[in-house]
Amino acid sequence: MNMKREEKLLLSLLQASLKNEKLTEETISSLNEESLMGVLSLSARHSVTTMIADVLLNNGLLENGELKALYEENLMVSVYQYHQQAMELERVCKLFEENKICYMPLKGSVLRQLYREPWLRTCCDIDILVKPEQLDEAIKLVLACGYSLDKYYSHDVSFFTEGNMRVELHYDLIEEDSNIGNVSDVLKRVWEYARPVEGYTYAYQLENEIFYFYHIAHMVKHFIHGGCGIRSLIDGLLMRQNWDFDTEKLDKLLQDGGIFVFERKTQELVAAWWNNGKMSDVAKMMEAFIFRGGVYGSQRNAIAVEEAENKTKFRNAMSKIFLKTSVMNSYYPILKKKKWLLPFYHVKRWCRLIFMKKDRERSLTYLKENRFFPNEKTKEAMDLLVQLELKEKQD
Repeated sequence: MNMKREEKLLLSLLQASLKNEKLTEETISSLNEESLMGVLSLSARHSVTTMIADVLLNNGLLENGELKALYEENLMVSVYQYHQQAMELERVCKLFEENKICYMPLKGSVLRQLYREPWLRTCCDIDILVKPEQLDEAIKLVLACGYSLDKYYSHDVSFFTEGNMRVELHYDLIEEDSNIGNVSDVLKRVWEYARPVEGYTYAYQLENEIFYFYHIAHMVKHFIHGGCGIRSLIDGLLMRQNWDFDTEKLDKLLQDGGIFVFERKTQELVAAWWNNGKMSDVAKMMEAFIFRGGVYGSQRNAIAVEEAENKTKFRNAMSKIFLKTSVMNSYYPILKKKKWLLPFYHVKRWCRLIFMKKDRERSLTYLKENRFFPNEKTKEAMDLLVQLELKEKQD
């Protein structure tokens, strides 16, 4: 597959941001209203628009008008969001510190510190890990601060602040709807790999190797559900550039978790994009899958993977009507304690799909795409997952 013009341009602009270097004449000459609109759309799907806007605006490459206003708005929103999230994270951490709750910031709030400017790395929410035995107390504390409860999930509880920011209190790093190699065997011991943060009593941070492992595992989860986006690869690159790792320990973790090959191919992709590296056929397939999927995956990618797993279109459609028990547990955590309620919650979910317009339309769109989805795309998706050693070859 040949890389599209917008994809090449996006990677060139990201290189300028990552290396803080000038744009090439070739890149500048390819900038016009059409290509800039294409890059704006593509960068939004991969959650890297702020990085692109920063490069374009700092180099004076946007003429006054609607397009420049769109990029400027994205940049201002990102800067504002960063400062609001930073203040809220500090507030929650102080609350937990004062009330002797062990806590550990996760994901974006840690990763954004590796960027040239922290606001260049966008985050949808604030993620904090607490110990399972302290979860109830942590929930009471944030509710008393004015948070509103959103929903319980299999691995976290989500809230909204008074300013409508999402905060997720994780009590487990294992998501029940994810079945990836032996990842859970590593992540269930997460607090064994936690180290106190200097200057605090109850703040912890993960060892570099485990944080990186968790990041790759989270990427894989999104990848097998339709895509993981370019931002995740940038996160991985910056961790490798800025953190010290015990390479032997890290490689063993990745191998034990069954995600070693996937991680190596992400490095191959990044090297090809921004360091003149060569790309294997598998990496090229992976690149195409990532570009199609965006940061949270695309429905077409998801259908390709799911249909390959279920072997026929009919079985794939039925898998969406009768969800796996592990997935139902993720949607309705009460089922973990009261398994006998499973049939009732299946009916509850079906009613929602029938009577809630948004859910109904999304489900009908999926079933329609599934019906007419090309078989060769299904085979390509399974071949890719097999070569990345994320799935076993089917007969």
